[in-house]
Parts: sequence; C-alpha cells; structure tokens
Amino acid sequence: MTWVVCDDEVVVGDIVRFTETVWERRGPRRRQRVVRVGERRLIAEVLTVEEQWIYLIVMECEGDKPLKKGEEIKRKVVTVLKRCERLLWSEEGVRAKLTTRFLKDPEEEEAPTLKKR
Repeated sequence: MTWVVCDDEVVVGDIVRFTETVWERRGPRRRQRVVRVGERRLIAEVLTVEEQWIYLIVMECEGDKPLKKGEEIKRKVVTVLKRCERLLWSEEGVRAKLTTRFLKDPEEEEAPTLKKR
C-alpha cells in the first residue's frame, strides 16, 4: 500500500488516512468548557464530497475514543485535508480524468457575467 499526500482534492472512492483532534465537553451543564482530550487516526473511504462537507465511512480507527468500523461520519473538507494522505489507485489515470478541470461538461460551468456600465 502506497500513501501519498492529498493535493487539495479528494474524489469519491478515495481511501484517505488523516489525524483529527478529539474534543470533550466538561464542567457544569450551563458553563461547559470544550477540552482537547487527544487525537485519533482514521482510515476511511470517501462517500460524497460537497462544497464544505465530506462524508466518509470508517474502515479503521485508532487512538483516543476510537470510532466503530463501518460508521458513517461527516467532516469539514478543510479538517480532513489539513493532515491527509490518500491510497494510490491501481488506475491512477482514471482518477486523473475524474479530477481534471478540462474534461468537465461546459454546460456545468457558470456563464461569465457582463458588468453594467
């Protein structure tokens, strides 16, 4: 298995490995503080990617308060891409075609707007 650093983009079907901080609420109910408890390392498969959110299914988790295998989670894209690596595909050429901006449908792109004078 060969892991490479994510280059600001993940695609549906990628298997990613990243580290996230674990937080916990402590104190009286009215004035709860959020305290950093530790870190955990996740290996997960990308289900869907939206503008700000990424949906994953956990394959393996170790560290503080580990998640269950098969659990679906939702994380911010920025959080995942901070310290993220992805597993190389057996067909990297196919993945490259999925991520290229040149093969997108021209109708999906927004039409340029004209400025009023």
